[in-house]
Amino acid sequence: MAPSKYDSKQYWDDRFLNEDSFEWLASYSKLQPILDTAISKTARVLNLGCGNSYLPFDMYNSGYQSLDNMDFSATVIEKMVAKTEELYGAESPAIAAIRWTVQDALKMDNIEEGSWDAVIDKSTSDCIACMDTNGELLETLSRQLEFYALHGYLIVEKFLTDEEIDMYRDESELLAT
Repeated sequence: MAPSKYDSKQYWDDRFLNEDSFEWLASYSKLQPILDTAISKTARVLNLGCGNSYLPFDMYNSGYQSLDNMDFSATVIEKMVAKTEELYGAESPAIAAIRWTVQDALKMDNIEEGSWDAVIDKSTSDCIACMDTNGELLETLSRQLEFYALHGYLIVEKFLTDEEIDMYRDESELLAT
Protein backbone atom coordinates (compact mmCIF):
# COMPACT_ATOMS: atom_id res chain seq x y z
CA MET A 1 0.00 0.00 0.00
CA ALA A 2 1.44 3.36 -1.02
CA PRO A 3 1.73 6.08 1.61
CA SER A 4 -1.18 8.51 1.61
CA LYS A 5 -0.93 12.15 0.60
CA TYR A 6 -3.93 13.03 2.74
CA ASP A 7 -1.76 14.40 5.54
CA SER A 8 -0.09 16.92 3.20
CA LYS A 9 -1.44 20.46 3.31
CA GLN A 10 0.13 21.03 -0.12
CA TYR A 11 -1.84 18.10 -1.56
CA TRP A 12 -5.11 19.61 -0.34
CA ASP A 13 -4.25 23.17 -1.42
CA ASP A 14 -3.38 21.92 -4.93
CA ARG A 15 -6.51 19.81 -5.10
CA PHE A 16 -8.81 22.61 -3.90
CA LEU A 17 -7.37 25.07 -6.44
CA ASN A 18 -8.84 22.98 -9.27
CA GLU A 19 -11.91 21.44 -7.67
CA ASP A 20 -15.23 23.21 -7.17
CA SER A 21 -16.91 20.68 -4.90
CA PHE A 22 -16.54 17.11 -3.75
CA GLU A 23 -18.70 15.07 -1.39
CA TRP A 24 -16.83 12.49 0.64
CA LEU A 25 -18.90 9.39 1.19
CA ALA A 26 -22.56 10.38 1.55
CA SER A 27 -24.41 13.44 0.31
CA TYR A 28 -26.63 15.58 2.54
CA SER A 29 -29.74 13.86 1.22
CA LYS A 30 -28.46 10.56 2.60
CA LEU A 31 -27.29 12.10 5.89
CA GLN A 32 -30.33 14.31 6.46
CA PRO A 33 -32.45 11.72 8.33
CA ILE A 34 -29.59 11.11 10.78
CA LEU A 35 -28.73 14.78 11.19
CA ASP A 36 -32.35 15.85 11.61
CA THR A 37 -32.86 13.20 14.29
CA ALA A 38 -29.69 14.00 16.22
CA ILE A 39 -29.26 17.74 15.77
CA SER A 40 -31.62 20.62 16.49
CA LYS A 41 -31.88 23.28 13.78
CA THR A 42 -30.68 25.81 16.39
CA ALA A 43 -27.68 23.72 17.51
CA ARG A 44 -24.15 25.01 17.13
CA VAL A 45 -22.63 22.62 14.58
CA LEU A 46 -18.98 22.12 13.62
CA ASN A 47 -18.19 20.58 10.24
CA LEU A 48 -14.62 19.41 10.82
CA GLY A 49 -12.35 19.17 7.78
CA CYS A 50 -15.07 20.74 5.68
CA GLY A 51 -13.16 20.88 2.42
CA ASN A 52 -15.34 22.06 -0.46
CA SER A 53 -18.39 20.00 0.46
CA TYR A 54 -21.77 21.62 -0.05
CA LEU A 55 -23.00 20.03 3.20
CA PRO A 56 -23.15 23.39 5.05
CA PHE A 57 -25.17 24.98 2.24
CA ASP A 58 -27.59 22.09 2.19
CA MET A 59 -27.90 22.19 5.99
CA TYR A 60 -28.50 25.95 5.95
CA ASN A 61 -31.12 25.56 3.21
CA SER A 62 -32.83 22.99 5.47
CA GLY A 63 -33.00 25.42 8.37
CA TYR A 64 -29.80 24.91 10.37
CA GLN A 65 -28.80 28.28 11.82
CA SER A 66 -25.25 27.95 13.19
CA LEU A 67 -22.68 26.16 11.04
CA ASP A 68 -18.96 26.44 11.72
CA ASN A 69 -16.74 24.94 9.04
CA MET A 70 -13.04 24.27 9.63
CA ASP A 71 -10.27 23.10 7.37
CA PHE A 72 -6.50 23.43 7.53
CA SER A 73 -6.39 24.60 3.91
CA ALA A 74 -6.61 28.38 3.61
CA THR A 75 -7.14 27.85 -0.12
CA VAL A 76 -10.43 26.01 0.36
CA ILE A 77 -11.65 28.33 3.11
CA GLU A 78 -11.13 31.37 0.87
CA LYS A 79 -12.99 29.63 -1.97
CA MET A 80 -15.89 28.62 0.31
CA VAL A 81 -16.24 32.15 1.73
CA ALA A 82 -16.51 33.40 -1.85
CA LYS A 83 -18.94 30.58 -2.74
CA THR A 84 -21.16 31.51 0.23
CA GLU A 85 -21.30 35.13 -0.93
CA GLU A 86 -21.95 34.00 -4.52
CA LEU A 87 -24.82 31.73 -3.50
CA TYR A 88 -26.49 33.98 -0.91
CA GLY A 89 -25.15 37.52 -1.37
CA ALA A 90 -22.73 39.43 0.82
CA GLU A 91 -25.51 40.93 2.98
CA SER A 92 -27.45 37.69 3.45
CA PRO A 93 -28.09 36.21 6.93
CA ALA A 94 -26.32 33.12 5.55
CA ILE A 95 -22.98 34.93 5.94
CA ALA A 96 -23.45 35.01 9.73
CA ALA A 97 -24.90 31.49 9.88
CA ILE A 98 -22.28 29.72 7.73
CA ARG A 99 -18.83 30.54 9.09
CA TRP A 100 -15.46 29.42 7.66
CA THR A 101 -12.21 29.11 9.65
CA VAL A 102 -8.71 27.96 8.83
CA GLN A 103 -7.87 25.51 11.62
CA ASP A 104 -5.87 22.29 11.93
CA ALA A 105 -8.07 19.63 13.55
CA LEU A 106 -5.09 18.37 15.55
CA LYS A 107 -4.13 21.81 16.87
CA MET A 108 -7.34 23.16 18.34
CA ASP A 109 -5.97 24.29 21.70
CA ASN A 110 -7.62 27.70 21.31
CA ILE A 111 -11.14 26.24 21.30
CA GLU A 112 -13.28 26.39 24.45
CA GLU A 113 -14.97 23.38 26.03
CA GLY A 114 -18.50 22.81 24.79
CA SER A 115 -18.13 25.18 21.82
CA TRP A 116 -20.54 23.09 19.73
CA ASP A 117 -23.60 21.00 20.29
CA ALA A 118 -22.63 18.67 17.47
CA VAL A 119 -19.48 17.88 15.51
CA ILE A 120 -19.65 16.32 12.05
CA ASP A 121 -16.60 14.48 10.76
CA LYS A 122 -17.06 13.39 7.14
CA SER A 123 -13.88 11.33 6.68
CA THR A 124 -11.43 13.75 8.34
CA SER A 125 -10.58 10.98 10.79
CA ASP A 126 -9.86 8.72 7.79
CA CYS A 127 -7.28 11.19 6.50
CA ILE A 128 -5.71 11.43 9.93
CA ALA A 129 -5.69 7.63 10.24
CA CYS A 130 -3.66 7.40 7.03
CA MET A 131 -0.76 9.22 8.72
CA ASP A 132 -1.30 7.91 12.26
CA THR A 133 1.32 5.21 12.80
CA ASN A 134 0.46 4.37 16.40
CA GLY A 135 -3.09 5.57 17.03
CA GLU A 136 -2.07 8.62 19.03
CA LEU A 137 -3.41 11.18 16.55
CA LEU A 138 -6.84 9.57 16.35
CA GLU A 139 -6.94 9.27 20.12
CA THR A 140 -6.03 12.96 20.45
CA LEU A 141 -8.67 13.94 17.89
CA SER A 142 -11.30 11.82 19.64
CA ARG A 143 -10.57 13.38 23.06
CA GLN A 144 -10.60 16.89 21.57
CA LEU A 145 -13.91 16.40 19.79
CA GLU A 146 -15.57 15.02 22.91
CA PHE A 147 -14.33 18.11 24.75
CA TYR A 148 -15.57 20.53 22.08
CA ALA A 149 -18.99 18.89 21.79
CA LEU A 150 -19.42 18.35 25.52
CA HIS A 151 -22.83 16.79 26.14
CA GLY A 152 -23.52 17.01 22.41
CA TYR A 153 -23.29 14.72 19.41
CA LEU A 154 -20.28 13.53 17.49
CA ILE A 155 -21.32 12.25 14.08
CA VAL A 156 -18.51 10.44 12.28
CA GLU A 157 -18.83 9.14 8.78
CA LYS A 158 -15.77 7.16 7.80
CA PHE A 159 -14.66 5.08 4.89
CA LEU A 160 -11.88 3.05 6.46
CA THR A 161 -12.65 0.07 8.64
CA ASP A 162 -10.67 -0.45 11.83
CA GLU A 163 -8.76 -3.22 10.03
CA GLU A 164 -7.80 -0.86 7.19
CA ILE A 165 -6.64 1.75 9.69
CA ASP A 166 -4.44 -0.91 11.29
CA MET A 167 -3.13 -1.85 7.84
CA TYR A 168 -2.08 1.77 7.21
CA ARG A 169 -0.34 1.80 10.57
CA ASP A 170 1.49 -1.44 9.79
CA GLU A 171 2.55 -0.13 6.37
CA SER A 172 3.71 3.18 7.87
CA GLU A 173 5.78 1.34 10.45
CA LEU A 174 7.41 -0.72 7.69
CA LEU A 175 8.16 2.40 5.64
CA ALA A 176 9.61 4.21 8.66
CA THR A 177 12.15 1.48 9.46
